[in-house]
Amino acid sequence: MLGSARAVDLDLVHRGNWPENTALGVAIAGHYAFVAGGTGGLQVIDVSDPASPQRVSGYDISGDARAVAVSGHYAYVAAGLAGLQVIDVGDPANPQRVGGHATSGWASGVAVSGNYAHVAWSIWRDDRLWGGLEVIDVSEPTKPQLVSRYETSGGANGVAVSGHYAYVPWWIWRDNRSWGGLEVIDVSDPANPQRAGGCDTAWSAEAVVISGHYAYVADRFAGLQVIDVSDPANPQRVGGCHISEAYGVAVSGHYAYLACWIYRFDHSSLGGLEVIDVSNPAQPQRVGGYATSCEANAVAVSGGYVYLAWGVGQRGAAGVQEVWK
Repeated sequence: MLGSARAVDLDLVHRGNWPENTALGVAIAGHYAFVAGGTGGLQVIDVSDPASPQRVSGYDISGDARAVAVSGHYAYVAAGLAGLQVIDVGDPANPQRVGGHATSGWASGVAVSGNYAHVAWSIWRDDRLWGGLEVIDVSEPTKPQLVSRYETSGGANGVAVSGHYAYVPWWIWRDNRSWGGLEVIDVSDPANPQRAGGCDTAWSAEAVVISGHYAYVADRFAGLQVIDVSDPANPQRVGGCHISEAYGVAVSGHYAYLACWIYRFDHSSLGGLEVIDVSNPAQPQRVGGYATSCEANAVAVSGGYVYLAWGVGQRGAAGVQEVWK
């Protein structure tokens, strides 16, 4: 579902919606929301009228659409076991697959910088979780070419790229619980990525976004973690905000927006959007939120709107919340 809300003093109010099955990722380009819809593939939604989002088209990729990034006329989809899929969305009403590339495991995150797509992946092998980052040359979108691979400390859940660095949240299962962290990788030479530094987090690091000198990590049961990455060789946790189970994060201005899950005693689940004031990164404070009827998986911010991808199984949506800054 694609929904919209208006915020007055951060009291978020629903504005509109578009029904669909599971929505796992969302990216905004122009007047369109591009939704990674799991087995529902890529969905293109016109959000020029936030009160009445309209599906324009979709593309049924061969895999499980987990995340999406848009650059130029192309949508780059992390598609699970189908790896990276490249979709021409120059005509939003008629998206077409133009290329793709297999990855070493389950593709779960993607970020595009210049001529390169950076794809996070993970795989269970030899009774443990492995993962990494693959750098793929997409200068010719019809012929993506693998440039390099880098193995992370555990399964890679996502990736953000800023400057010469890729930031990868990762996790492993050990001692009957999940552990994780943030790995900082120097990708200035795409053919030879090198570890610059890293920082452990309290739980499994699910997603990351970079704003200024800080990395904002959705750290599952530990909520939001704020990490100073001004020295990429020595990232340091400076603050955090323990809220619901966090899976997605976006930052705009002085606010971080978290896509969250909440489990109930009857084994059902709720979810929603949490809004955190990060004007003081050492002391982030929750200032508002908006509930959805099931799990929220990812979030994006564009202009005055927050786009919330939520749902599991046959329940799903990409929700839009309007925020005043």
